[in-house]
Amino acid sequence: MKLQTLANEQDPLEIYPEGLENYQVRIGDGGDSRFVRRWNGSENGENSTFRWSCDEAFVFLPIVDERPVSVDMTFEAPHEAFRDADPSNDDTADSETGKNGVYFGEKRLAALKPGFNKTSFVVEPTSDDVKRGKLC
Repeated sequence: MKLQTLANEQDPLEIYPEGLENYQVRIGDGGDSRFVRRWNGSENGENSTFRWSCDEAFVFLPIVDERPVSVDMTFEAPHEAFRDADPSNDDTADSETGKNGVYFGEKRLAALKPGFNKTSFVVEPTSDDVKRGKLC
């Protein structure tokens, strides 16, 4: 007899090497939990699903060898997040000088500003990332 419950089921997602070269992660959609850490549960918005991030939230991305990974991100950052992070930072403050941002380790890849954000950047995997098979 074989017992398999939700907590120990095999991951049904099979990722083929050629699929790692071009994929999309929509945070808030079903199946995103394998890519995110320190995010709240998924919620339904007016036009899509979404998640609120916590401080130092992570997104894990599968990688191929040591090839650079191009990342395009579209998201909304609430104005309140900037006031809470730095009380001297109002909505008109320069987001380039604040701590809010998208980081890879200690390296800041993109600044965040209150409201709608759309940014692109390239991440160069380290040998440790290649060993893990993912970026975070």
